Amino acid sequence: MLYRKSYSASNGGNDCGTLVFMIDRSGSMNELLDNGQTKSEMAASVINRTIEKLCSINHVGCGNIKDNARVVVVSYSDEVKIEQVGFLSELFKNPLDVVESEQKVPDGNGGLVSVKRIQRIWTKPISAEEQGCTSMAAAFDTVTSLLRKVINPSNPAPIVINISDGLPKFPIEGVDYTEENMSEVLKSSLYLTNKSAEELTSLQTDDGNVLLYNVYIGGGKRVLYPSDESDLGSDDIGMNFLFKISSKIPEAHLKPISGLSDGAKGLVINPDEVPFVEIIYYLCTF
Repeated sequence: MLYRKSYSASNGGNDCGTLVFMIDRSGSMNELLDNGQTKSEMAASVINRTIEKLCSINHVGCGNIKDNARVVVVSYSDEVKIEQVGFLSELFKNPLDVVESEQKVPDGNGGLVSVKRIQRIWTKPISAEEQGCTSMAAAFDTVTSLLRKVINPSNPAPIVINISDGLPKFPIEGVDYTEENMSEVLKSSLYLTNKSAEELTSLQTDDGNVLLYNVYIGGGKRVLYPSDESDLGSDDIGMNFLFKISSKIPEAHLKPISGLSDGAKGLVINPDEVPFVEIIYYLCTF
Protein backbone atom coordinates (compact mmCIF):
# COMPACT_ATOMS: atom_id res chain seq x y z
CA MET A 1 0.00 0.00 0.00
CA LEU A 2 1.23 3.48 -0.87
CA TYR A 3 1.44 6.54 1.38
CA ARG A 4 1.89 4.55 4.58
CA LYS A 5 5.51 5.23 5.52
CA SER A 6 5.96 7.10 8.77
CA TYR A 7 8.29 10.06 9.16
CA SER A 8 11.37 8.74 10.96
CA ALA A 9 14.64 10.08 12.34
CA SER A 10 16.36 6.71 11.87
CA ASN A 11 19.26 5.96 9.53
CA GLY A 12 20.97 9.28 10.19
CA GLY A 13 17.89 11.21 9.11
CA ASN A 14 17.78 9.51 5.72
CA ASP A 15 14.33 8.04 6.45
CA CYS A 16 12.77 11.39 7.31
CA GLY A 17 9.86 12.90 5.45
CA THR A 18 10.13 16.12 3.46
CA LEU A 19 7.62 18.92 3.92
CA VAL A 20 7.79 21.88 1.53
CA PHE A 21 6.01 25.19 2.08
CA MET A 22 5.59 27.41 -0.98
CA ILE A 23 4.59 31.01 -0.25
CA ASP A 24 3.13 33.44 -2.76
CA ARG A 25 4.82 36.81 -2.18
CA SER A 26 3.14 38.71 -5.04
CA GLY A 27 1.80 42.21 -4.50
CA SER A 28 -1.79 41.00 -4.08
CA MET A 29 -0.72 39.18 -0.90
CA ASN A 30 -0.64 42.62 0.75
CA GLU A 31 -4.44 42.79 0.61
CA LEU A 32 -6.20 42.84 3.98
CA LEU A 33 -8.29 39.97 5.30
CA ASP A 34 -11.33 40.37 7.56
CA ASN A 35 -9.19 39.62 10.63
CA GLY A 36 -7.00 42.67 9.98
CA GLN A 37 -3.98 40.70 8.78
CA THR A 38 -2.67 40.89 5.26
CA LYS A 39 -2.72 37.63 3.33
CA SER A 40 1.08 37.57 3.57
CA GLU A 41 1.05 38.10 7.34
CA MET A 42 -1.37 35.21 7.79
CA ALA A 43 0.65 32.89 5.56
CA ALA A 44 3.91 33.69 7.40
CA SER A 45 2.28 33.30 10.81
CA VAL A 46 0.78 29.93 9.92
CA ILE A 47 4.07 28.57 8.56
CA ASN A 48 6.04 29.77 11.59
CA ARG A 49 3.50 28.28 13.98
CA THR A 50 3.38 25.00 12.06
CA ILE A 51 7.17 24.58 12.10
CA GLU A 52 7.13 25.43 15.82
CA LYS A 53 4.45 22.79 16.38
CA LEU A 54 6.46 20.18 14.47
CA CYS A 55 9.52 21.00 16.58
CA SER A 56 7.43 20.76 19.75
CA ILE A 57 5.93 17.33 19.01
CA ASN A 58 9.38 16.03 18.09
CA HIS A 59 11.08 17.50 21.17
CA VAL A 60 12.91 14.89 23.25
CA GLY A 61 14.22 17.13 26.04
CA CYS A 62 17.22 19.40 26.69
CA GLY A 63 16.54 21.30 23.47
CA ASN A 64 16.98 18.20 21.33
CA ILE A 65 14.66 17.67 18.37
CA LYS A 66 14.14 14.40 16.51
CA ASP A 67 14.81 14.85 12.81
CA ASN A 68 11.61 13.18 11.65
CA ALA A 69 11.25 15.79 8.93
CA ARG A 70 13.20 17.95 6.56
CA VAL A 71 11.45 21.30 6.08
CA VAL A 72 11.79 23.54 3.04
CA VAL A 73 10.37 27.06 2.69
CA VAL A 74 10.28 28.54 -0.81
CA SER A 75 8.82 31.96 -1.63
CA TYR A 76 8.02 33.37 -5.03
CA SER A 77 7.15 36.67 -6.68
CA ASP A 78 9.24 38.07 -9.55
CA GLU A 79 11.94 35.69 -8.36
CA VAL A 80 11.98 32.40 -6.48
CA LYS A 81 13.86 32.23 -3.18
CA ILE A 82 14.70 29.18 -1.06
CA GLU A 83 14.27 30.68 2.41
CA GLN A 84 14.83 27.58 4.52
CA VAL A 85 15.96 24.00 3.98
CA GLY A 86 17.04 21.69 6.78
CA PHE A 87 16.12 19.09 9.36
CA LEU A 88 13.83 20.14 12.20
CA SER A 89 16.75 20.32 14.64
CA GLU A 90 18.62 22.69 12.33
CA LEU A 91 15.65 25.00 11.91
CA PHE A 92 14.94 24.96 15.65
CA LYS A 93 18.47 26.15 16.42
CA ASN A 94 18.67 28.70 13.62
CA PRO A 95 15.51 30.82 13.34
CA LEU A 96 15.63 34.23 11.68
CA ASP A 97 14.30 35.78 14.87
CA VAL A 98 12.61 34.98 18.18
CA VAL A 99 9.71 37.18 19.33
CA GLU A 100 6.97 37.20 21.93
CA SER A 101 3.60 37.12 20.24
CA GLU A 102 -0.04 36.95 21.26
CA GLN A 103 -1.68 33.92 19.73
CA LYS A 104 -5.19 32.54 19.76
CA VAL A 105 -5.37 28.90 20.80
CA PRO A 106 -8.27 26.51 21.47
CA ASP A 107 -9.69 26.85 24.99
CA GLY A 108 -10.92 23.25 25.19
CA ASN A 109 -14.57 24.30 25.01
CA GLY A 110 -14.86 25.06 21.33
CA GLY A 111 -13.67 28.64 21.61
CA LEU A 112 -10.39 30.52 21.43
CA VAL A 113 -8.30 32.30 24.03
CA SER A 114 -5.35 34.68 23.60
CA VAL A 115 -2.03 33.69 25.18
CA LYS A 116 1.47 35.13 25.00
CA ARG A 117 4.07 32.79 23.59
CA ILE A 118 7.64 32.83 22.40
CA GLN A 119 7.58 32.34 18.63
CA ARG A 120 10.55 31.47 16.46
CA ILE A 121 10.46 33.10 13.05
CA TRP A 122 11.58 31.30 9.89
CA THR A 123 9.76 33.39 7.30
CA LYS A 124 8.46 36.95 7.32
CA PRO A 125 5.60 38.64 5.46
CA ILE A 126 6.28 40.92 2.54
CA SER A 127 6.53 44.67 2.99
CA ALA A 128 3.87 47.03 1.67
CA GLU A 129 6.29 48.17 -1.05
CA GLU A 130 6.68 44.72 -2.62
CA GLN A 131 4.52 44.40 -5.73
CA GLY A 132 5.91 41.37 -7.57
CA CYS A 133 4.07 38.99 -9.88
CA THR A 134 3.11 35.36 -9.19
CA SER A 135 5.83 33.14 -10.69
CA MET A 136 4.27 29.93 -9.43
CA ALA A 137 5.58 27.83 -12.33
CA ALA A 138 9.19 28.80 -11.58
CA ALA A 139 8.59 27.99 -7.91
CA PHE A 140 7.30 24.51 -8.78
CA ASP A 141 10.38 24.01 -10.98
CA THR A 142 12.66 25.07 -8.10
CA VAL A 143 10.98 22.66 -5.70
CA THR A 144 11.21 19.85 -8.27
CA SER A 145 14.96 20.40 -8.67
CA LEU A 146 15.49 20.57 -4.91
CA LEU A 147 13.50 17.39 -4.20
CA ARG A 148 15.47 15.48 -6.81
CA LYS A 149 18.59 16.26 -4.76
CA VAL A 150 17.33 15.49 -1.25
CA ILE A 151 14.83 12.61 -1.40
CA ASN A 152 15.62 8.94 -1.83
CA PRO A 153 13.44 5.88 -2.60
CA SER A 154 13.08 4.87 1.07
CA ASN A 155 11.50 8.22 2.07
CA PRO A 156 7.82 8.81 2.72
CA ALA A 157 6.21 10.58 -0.23
CA PRO A 158 7.10 14.30 0.06
CA ILE A 159 4.31 16.78 0.74
CA VAL A 160 4.28 20.24 -0.87
CA ILE A 161 1.90 22.87 0.50
CA ASN A 162 1.43 25.90 -1.73
CA ILE A 163 -0.13 28.98 -0.07
CA SER A 164 -1.42 31.57 -2.53
CA ASP A 165 -4.27 33.86 -3.44
CA GLY A 166 -4.58 31.75 -6.49
CA LEU A 167 -3.79 33.18 -9.88
CA PRO A 168 -0.36 32.46 -11.42
CA LYS A 169 0.52 35.39 -13.64
CA PHE A 170 4.00 36.33 -14.77
CA PRO A 171 5.81 37.68 -17.85
CA ILE A 172 6.17 35.10 -20.61
CA GLU A 173 9.36 35.09 -22.68
CA GLY A 174 8.67 36.49 -26.13
CA VAL A 175 5.31 37.98 -25.18
CA ASP A 176 4.93 41.70 -24.43
CA TYR A 177 2.97 42.19 -21.22
CA THR A 178 0.33 44.79 -22.17
CA GLU A 179 -3.32 45.45 -21.43
CA GLU A 180 -4.19 44.20 -24.91
CA ASN A 181 -2.64 40.74 -24.47
CA MET A 182 -3.54 40.21 -20.80
CA SER A 183 -5.69 37.20 -21.73
CA GLU A 184 -2.84 35.60 -23.69
CA VAL A 185 -0.37 36.09 -20.83
CA LEU A 186 -2.80 34.61 -18.32
CA LYS A 187 -3.55 31.61 -20.56
CA SER A 188 0.16 30.96 -21.05
CA SER A 189 0.85 31.38 -17.32
CA LEU A 190 -1.81 28.82 -16.41
CA TYR A 191 -0.53 26.36 -19.02
CA LEU A 192 3.11 26.62 -17.91
CA THR A 193 2.19 26.42 -14.23
CA ASN A 194 0.05 23.33 -14.78
CA LYS A 195 2.91 21.71 -16.70
CA SER A 196 5.35 22.49 -13.85
CA ALA A 197 2.92 21.11 -11.26
CA GLU A 198 2.59 17.88 -13.24
CA GLU A 199 6.37 17.49 -13.37
CA LEU A 200 6.60 18.08 -9.61
CA THR A 201 3.95 15.47 -8.80
CA SER A 202 5.57 12.95 -11.16
CA LEU A 203 8.49 12.64 -8.70
CA GLN A 204 8.11 9.61 -6.48
CA THR A 205 9.58 7.45 -3.75
CA ASP A 206 8.70 3.84 -2.96
CA ASP A 207 5.87 5.29 -0.86
CA GLY A 208 4.21 7.18 -3.70
CA ASN A 209 4.29 10.33 -5.81
CA VAL A 210 4.83 13.82 -4.42
CA LEU A 211 1.59 15.16 -2.97
CA LEU A 212 0.76 18.76 -3.92
CA TYR A 213 -1.70 20.46 -1.61
CA ASN A 214 -2.88 24.05 -1.99
CA VAL A 215 -4.27 26.71 0.31
CA TYR A 216 -6.22 29.59 -1.20
CA ILE A 217 -6.29 32.81 0.82
CA GLY A 218 -8.76 35.37 -0.47
CA GLY A 219 -12.43 36.32 -0.33
CA GLY A 220 -15.45 34.08 -0.21
CA LYS A 221 -16.63 31.15 1.85
CA ARG A 222 -14.53 28.60 3.68
CA VAL A 223 -14.22 25.24 1.90
CA LEU A 224 -12.20 22.27 3.13
CA TYR A 225 -11.08 19.37 0.93
CA PRO A 226 -13.57 19.63 -1.96
CA SER A 227 -14.03 16.53 -4.10
CA ASP A 228 -15.69 18.31 -7.03
CA GLU A 229 -15.07 21.71 -8.61
CA SER A 230 -18.72 22.61 -8.03
CA ASP A 231 -18.03 22.44 -4.28
CA LEU A 232 -15.99 25.64 -4.57
CA GLY A 233 -19.08 27.74 -5.22
CA SER A 234 -17.02 30.23 -7.21
CA ASP A 235 -15.92 30.91 -10.76
CA ASP A 236 -12.67 32.47 -9.54
CA ILE A 237 -10.04 31.39 -12.09
CA GLY A 238 -7.23 31.12 -9.53
CA MET A 239 -9.28 29.11 -7.06
CA ASN A 240 -10.43 26.69 -9.73
CA PHE A 241 -6.88 26.35 -11.04
CA LEU A 242 -5.62 25.38 -7.57
CA PHE A 243 -8.38 22.76 -7.39
CA LYS A 244 -7.22 21.32 -10.71
CA ILE A 245 -3.57 20.93 -9.66
CA SER A 246 -4.23 19.69 -6.10
CA SER A 247 -3.51 16.03 -5.36
CA LYS A 248 -6.22 13.76 -4.06
CA ILE A 249 -5.68 12.94 -0.40
CA PRO A 250 -4.52 9.30 -0.29
CA GLU A 251 -6.81 6.82 1.42
CA ALA A 252 -4.19 6.16 4.09
CA HIS A 253 -4.22 9.88 5.01
CA LEU A 254 -7.99 10.32 5.15
CA LYS A 255 -8.53 8.72 8.55
CA PRO A 256 -7.24 11.59 10.74
CA ILE A 257 -9.71 13.96 9.02
CA SER A 258 -13.29 12.91 9.68
CA GLY A 259 -16.05 13.05 7.11
CA LEU A 260 -13.94 13.07 3.94
CA SER A 261 -14.79 11.13 0.81
CA ASP A 262 -12.27 9.10 -1.17
CA GLY A 263 -12.18 11.80 -3.85
CA ALA A 264 -11.31 14.66 -1.48
CA LYS A 265 -8.54 16.91 -2.71
CA GLY A 266 -5.84 18.54 -0.64
CA LEU A 267 -7.25 22.02 -1.12
CA VAL A 268 -8.34 24.44 1.59
CA ILE A 269 -10.18 27.68 0.82
CA ASN A 270 -10.05 30.65 3.23
CA PRO A 271 -9.22 28.86 6.50
CA ASP A 272 -8.99 30.72 9.81
CA GLU A 273 -5.48 30.85 11.22
CA VAL A 274 -5.83 28.45 14.16
CA PRO A 275 -7.55 25.66 12.18
CA PHE A 276 -5.07 26.35 9.37
CA VAL A 277 -2.17 25.13 11.54
CA GLU A 278 -4.13 22.00 12.49
CA ILE A 279 -5.09 21.39 8.85
CA ILE A 280 -1.45 21.32 7.77
CA TYR A 281 -0.58 19.02 10.67
CA TYR A 282 -3.33 16.57 9.73
CA LEU A 283 -2.42 16.63 6.06
CA CYS A 284 1.16 15.74 6.96
CA THR A 285 -0.03 12.77 9.07
CA PHE A 286 3.07 12.61 11.25
